[in-house]
Amino acid sequence: MTTPGWLDDDWVCDDEALLAELRDALAADPSVLVNIPEDIREDAAAGLDGATVERMYVAARAAFTWRTIDQELELLLADESAQPQALVRGPEEPVSRTLEFTGRTVSIELEIGPQLIVGQIYPIQAGRLTLLTPGGEETELVADEVGCFTVTRPPCGPFRLRCTTADAGVITDWICMT
Repeated sequence: MTTPGWLDDDWVCDDEALLAELRDALAADPSVLVNIPEDIREDAAAGLDGATVERMYVAARAAFTWRTIDQELELLLADESAQPQALVRGPEEPVSRTLEFTGRTVSIELEIGPQLIVGQIYPIQAGRLTLLTPGGEETELVADEVGCFTVTRPPCGPFRLRCTTADAGVITDWICMT
């Protein structure tokens, strides 16, 4: 904007003043409407109606909220790195992850630990699973009547699970845990 004060931190949003300045700018130089969609261009040429003004407010507010995203992310990262690490006795606990994969009629919930993958099929039912690796290795396993299963985790690299039940099947995305 050409008006001083629009970007000042202590400036209070005055929608009517902004709209008046927008009308003046459009009247002074209609060529600024070149990249604006046809329906808005027609509204601007005929005078802005309520629906167009509301769409402009929504778009402007959405753009305005992103103006400080870099600073907010930087603060978030700074807060995370500023936290001192907790001092504890003993070795570090191994990391485990919990993931859920959902198909149309069946889901698989996994807890992936350092050596084992423990999972369950939902809705609860028996099934057959195959652990697949990119090298083509397959490990077959069976889920019990409540859908629970355990398998040794592959030593390295990505893997995926293919699950087949009596009435459905699902295959997970590739899972890569380092």
